[in-house]
Amino acid sequence: MPSKPHRFHGILHSARLLEQVLEDRLAPTGVSPRQAHVLTAINELEPVSQSCLAEAFEVKQASMSTMIDRLLAADFISRAPDPLERRRNVIGLTDKGRSKLDAIHKIWSEMDEHIQTLLGAADADSYFRLSAELRGALGGHPPGQRPRPVA
Repeated sequence: MPSKPHRFHGILHSARLLEQVLEDRLAPTGVSPRQAHVLTAINELEPVSQSCLAEAFEVKQASMSTMIDRLLAADFISRAPDPLERRRNVIGLTDKGRSKLDAIHKIWSEMDEHIQTLLGAADADSYFRLSAELRGALGGHPPGQRPRPVA
């Protein structure tokens, strides 16, 4: 048995705890954290195909299909034929979906401030920078942005 705990467990646990705080804050909006992330990506990328969204979030088509179905059922998004390629559909925000964006961005700002309060400004800035570096080193990137080439 290892004599020291594995340090990455703190990262996983912190992420889960932060997600719980985020879920609680988003609850009054009727949007989950993952739905909020997808809605903001659709807003930035629309009109966008479901396959492009799956690629942007680095998830399987089936997972994105489930998310799209839930967002359609909630009337947050619409699906229509792509005017440039009739064989595929594109996703866009409905007025109801667009009306959620201000609250989502406000809550995300509150989350940044919450982390700053917990860690202090300098450590929070370091944490955010290192988190972005780790994401990039692992091959991840924000939806809609290309990953940086690996050196």
